[in-house]
Order: sequence, then C-alpha cells, then structure tokens
Amino acid sequence: LVKATRSPKELRAAWEIEGKKVIALLPGSRIHEVQRILPVMLKSARLISEALPDAVFLLAESRALAPGIYDEILKEAPLAPKRLRDDSYNILSVCDFALVTSGTATLETTISLRPFVILYKAEALTYFLGKNLVRLPYIGLTNVIAGRKIVQEFIQHEARPEAIAKTAIRYLTDMELRDNLMR
Repeated sequence: LVKATRSPKELRAAWEIEGKKVIALLPGSRIHEVQRILPVMLKSARLISEALPDAVFLLAESRALAPGIYDEILKEAPLAPKRLRDDSYNILSVCDFALVTSGTATLETTISLRPFVILYKAEALTYFLGKNLVRLPYIGLTNVIAGRKIVQEFIQHEARPEAIAKTAIRYLTDMELRDNLMR
C-alpha cells in the first residue's frame, strides 16, 4: 500500500517546507543506478532551483544502501537536498513533482497521483543488449502498463539535466499541463 504515515500538512511543517515547491528525488535502490542517476537528478535540481528559487528538494534514500553511498555523491553535488531515509511515501505525499528512476518507484508515484518524469541510465553494453532483446516502446512501468506514453522518459543519452529541468519547470508552473497529466 502506498500510503503516507502523516498528513502532508504535518510533514510540510515538520520538514519546514510550507509554501515551497517540493520536488522529490527518487534515485532507486541499487547502488549502480543511484551512482549513475542521482548526479543527473542533482544537476537537474540545480537548474530547477535557478528558475524556481522557492523550490526544495527531498531525496528519498533507500534503506537497502549504506548512507555513505549518498555521502560520496552529495559531496560533489551542485545542490544539497533534504535527505530522508526510507520515507518515499511521505515524500511523495508532499511533493509537487518528482524525478523518478525507472522501476517500482514509477508505479508508486503513479498511485500517489503525483506528476513526474522517469529517468534511467545503464551501462552502454547493458542498454544495447536490453534494447535489442526487449521490444517495448517504453521503459517506465506506468507507460508500459498504459500502452502509451503518459509520463516523459529520459533514457540514456536523453537523460540530460537541461531537458529534465525544462520539463519539470513546465509541470511546476503550468497547472493545466499538470492536471492533464494526472487524468
């Protein structure tokens, strides 16, 4: 069940983020995907924060990974998100938008009725083999299940911070676009 443990109002107060645009960063639960995708998310977050100075970023850290994995990546980061360990459902309950690594989190975000984009980067050989063996038009489970593109996907070389940030900013500033995505 995808359910927050407290109300969004309580969480926003506890995390001191009332009145802010909240962007969730869900970089996955496997070490290599976090190492590949979190830096892209953080660069995207910096670009979003330049356009939307009131934005705050909540990083969903997986309990499956040692905190040191995140420490290493964040020490080089262009932006410092609020780190929350094993709290993705609460994070999703308060966010206005999410950057999500392809996998189970895409379904959880969909069920949470939050607008988001899907990011994924694999090693070049893995991606090449996967692309040639699996014949699906989408990588994100939300899009695969729907049989059409509902959520924008940024895969491999398309996972560029500028493109991701531009899309996120559009969804954060255009309520009609946001509402259409959530239908």
